[in-house]
Amino acid sequence: MSVPALFSDLDVTLIYSLSQLHKRGQSSAGRFVAEEYQDVPLSFVKMETWQQLAINAGNLFDFVPTTTRTFDQYKRIFFPAVDIKAAVVLNGAQIVINGKEDMDWSREVAAGVAAHNYLPLEVLNLLQEKLEGCDEVKTLRDADQLFNYVVAQSSDSPYVDEVTKEISELTGFVRSKQGRKTYLVPATVSKGRAVRELITRWGSTMTFGAGDSLLDFTMIPEVDYFLNPVHGDVPPAEKNVFRTTREGIDASEEMIDFVVNTIKK
Repeated sequence: MSVPALFSDLDVTLIYSLSQLHKRGQSSAGRFVAEEYQDVPLSFVKMETWQQLAINAGNLFDFVPTTTRTFDQYKRIFFPAVDIKAAVVLNGAQIVINGKEDMDWSREVAAGVAAHNYLPLEVLNLLQEKLEGCDEVKTLRDADQLFNYVVAQSSDSPYVDEVTKEISELTGFVRSKQGRKTYLVPATVSKGRAVRELITRWGSTMTFGAGDSLLDFTMIPEVDYFLNPVHGDVPPAEKNVFRTTREGIDASEEMIDFVVNTIKK
């Protein structure tokens, strides 16, 4: 028997770094550490949000983290006692079932990327050429040769904005700026496509998506309800889109409460 499913972005939707907390006048005190790297806490989740997930994931609904993180970055996330049926990583390029990559799906996505007019490596070369010597740039990153992103020294990076917009228009890659990071992603690498695939496989009866950025909005046509934290990018005005009233880490609790209450109606 199929059950409802929640496909939720992680960073700045469910979990928050210290800088994201401080940006909104919020604290890590009383929060659960959701990610560590080299024994240093990196991300936090609100205790009430984690408790709701621990109680309801795997019982009331299937919980599917849906993130732009690579698989290795995703594996740093720690949600104890939370049943996770599957995960969508690399912005939809990989589906993880029971901790293992679904190779059939990965090959299908890779084939779509290879058929694009521009390859991610070519886009990376364009970025390197245009941004060489630019003091706004901290680093350029390649995500498993599927998409690229620029990490700037600060979120105020006008030249990086100009170059990435220009390359997006030239190549057709989707541009999404999230704080200091600006992503350039082929349209075939989409959270929405991966979400649709899992909904089809499972026959999920009631579906929810949640996310703060443009890259999450591809889930909107695929789910019954899409939840958007009020601090995030503004989504299209669709009937199934609901914005929170609370911001920052408090929005995560409001979104999980929405899911639980809607299912229990």
